[in-house]
Amino acid sequence: MKLKLYDDSDFFKVSDYFLKDAYYTAHPIDTIKISVDNRKYHPVLSLDSDDNLVCFFVLDEGSDKFKYTEENDSLLLRAFSTDSKYLRKGYATKTIESLAEFVKKEFPEVKQVVLGVNEKNLSAISLYLKTEFKDSGVKYLGKKGYQKVLLKDVN
Repeated sequence: MKLKLYDDSDFFKVSDYFLKDAYYTAHPIDTIKISVDNRKYHPVLSLDSDDNLVCFFVLDEGSDKFKYTEENDSLLLRAFSTDSKYLRKGYATKTIESLAEFVKKEFPEVKQVVLGVNEKNLSAISLYLKTEFKDSGVKYLGKKGYQKVLLKDVN
């Protein structure tokens, strides 16, 4: 797996990204639009060995992270998804397993990655817990129900 920060040369890969069900996430194109005006919003591509875009997410340095943590040196993981053409092939697990090293390289001051996951999204919760995110025991009410707050130390 290769993780890389999005740049304009990746637009066609992102525009071909297919999500059969985007109930719990945002389409990458929508997050790219946000990142144009928000320099703290960092779209990230996960590419397989053939350079296919298989997973996508955003690392957000903005103040929204403080809904999840008091840690200043943290990033909020948002809009994680796997292209529907590549589901159930282990790409999501490999992507999240690569996250800590990627964060250390691209954001060396960051100590923690946080996220909120809908408590009904059991497959996502399972993914995050098996890739060393920890359940903080905290929940908050989001737009689509309660969100479990999960944390991962990266230093």
